[in-house]
Amino acid sequence: MEQVRVGFVGAGMMSQTTHIPCFQQAQGAQVTAVASSRPALLAHVADRFAIRKRYAGHRDLAQDPDIDLAAVIVPPEVNVDICIDLVEAGKHVFCEKPVSLSAEDARRMADAASASNRLLMVGFMKRFDSGVLAAKGVVNDWRASGEMGKPLLARAHSFIGGDWTANVEALMPVIKTDEAMSDKPLTDLPEWVPEKYAGPWGPYYFLNHVHSHDMDLLNYFLGPQFEVLNADWRHDAKIVTLDFEGVPAIIEVGKCSQNNRWDEELTVYFEGGSVCVKLPPPMLINVPARVEVYHMGARQQVCDLHAPYGWSFLNQAQNAVDAVAEKAGPICTIQDGIAQVSMTEGIFRALA
Repeated sequence: MEQVRVGFVGAGMMSQTTHIPCFQQAQGAQVTAVASSRPALLAHVADRFAIRKRYAGHRDLAQDPDIDLAAVIVPPEVNVDICIDLVEAGKHVFCEKPVSLSAEDARRMADAASASNRLLMVGFMKRFDSGVLAAKGVVNDWRASGEMGKPLLARAHSFIGGDWTANVEALMPVIKTDEAMSDKPLTDLPEWVPEKYAGPWGPYYFLNHVHSHDMDLLNYFLGPQFEVLNADWRHDAKIVTLDFEGVPAIIEVGKCSQNNRWDEELTVYFEGGSVCVKLPPPMLINVPARVEVYHMGARQQVCDLHAPYGWSFLNQAQNAVDAVAEKAGPICTIQDGIAQVSMTEGIFRALA
């Protein structure tokens, strides 16, 4: 395959500022089409990025024989039927996180991709941060060798308060129109979610959407087999305790007043040391996560791993293109999406 031909479903802010530019920069990729239900927005965005083919909806794009990979950049309540339609039409799919609002819907997506023999990849872009990859390499080595003893605890911390876009709009002004959103194929939260946690941008939706990366990083570092032990939603800071096959873990999420600081990190503690990953704002270009490695013992050491400069969104796009071209395996698949949504469900079942 000389070029992986990419079609976009969705022309909003994330498509404009990150995904379209990154897929256009990815080696071996050609962005050939975009679909949106808002005609004026579609025209403006397609013109800006010189995208020739323009479709009013995903079903029209699905019938284009000259598209190999569809990038679905829409909210999770819209993802499910769109992704299923696309894989059943023979397209590989890259889907922005979170994939859905329920594990059942995510499994339906996985079943459709498997039956169609198509890739369904998920946009947990923090897995593609060069600092995260360096930290995971250390954790994997320590667990395999046993040199630092057994893992004692993993802690995912995210206190929202900083500028998550890192002012990327100043580099790439977002095109907006006053067009109404058309009717779309929507899914909803699981029926068992209590009313006080439900609703648009309610606690369930917010955690599943905004903090999906923090849940996924635990799955990425420790593995997708876990049990939610307890969840405390009584305070502004929310606490979750989990067990990853014998390794305890904590999730801490909430709001803070430090609006000029992005406060998100993952730490894995061992008997003989720890690895701490301090993540940058999601859309900060070319700045990897900071990694601090601590060695205990008679001669204690703290060292900083300096990962290569790069942007996780671009690395993610390159992996998706390479996976479709069969040059690499996908780093993040629909199975990872299922694990993350299952964790959201486990947390709110514990609360219920």
